[in-house]
Amino acid sequence: MARFSRPKDCRNCPYKSKAFSHLSSAEILKLQQHCLIIKFKKGEIVTKQGTLATHSLYVSQGLVKLYVEGKNRNIIIKLIPEGNFIGLHSLFSELNVYNFSVAAITDAKMCMIPKEIFTEQAQKNHKFLFEITKNISECADLTLDKILSLSEKTARGRLIDVLIYFAEEIYKDTTFTLPITRKELAELCSISTENAVRILGELRKENIIEINGKQITIKQPDLLHKLSAIS
Repeated sequence: MARFSRPKDCRNCPYKSKAFSHLSSAEILKLQQHCLIIKFKKGEIVTKQGTLATHSLYVSQGLVKLYVEGKNRNIIIKLIPEGNFIGLHSLFSELNVYNFSVAAITDAKMCMIPKEIFTEQAQKNHKFLFEITKNISECADLTLDKILSLSEKTARGRLIDVLIYFAEEIYKDTTFTLPITRKELAELCSISTENAVRILGELRKENIIEINGKQITIKQPDLLHKLSAIS
């Protein structure tokens, strides 16, 4: 199966962005003509921190992680499920580089449109630009929440928040299969792997969660929220 392909009909794509609803058929067709769909296997790098921001990045299928590479360890900023753009602020920045890295958590498909074509469309269609701006604002809010969490929450509180994030934002279910390794879970919480494993064990002993391999069930979601508020 080919790794690269061209979209057949972005107008009727079940994975298309909400922002595309503000575009005319002619505008969608123009973006489609320049769009490239790339398949990534689990664990593959989508883009590296510091490289030129040449394309808009959109997750059409799968789950990816956006992370910052540090000298001693990485910090995962967030996991991005299908139906979402990644780091659009990089396209409009004067630095013109991705200040993050992206890697596939599961097998994934990415839609990539050249920066010039994407930003040109944003300049011409204000409703499309507004939707893009909302996306950038949401990413900024999430980054601020991340900074606040790192500065004020304990390691236990950070991990609890990640479990809530998986249940309520990613899977919308109190039972889910953890799609990342324990090391990646630690990077998402900005704690050590040892601490992540220890805290999971404590929550299991307290009968707040149940762990069966990579499957996690939140048995007491209300209590988990209370612990998040005080941890």
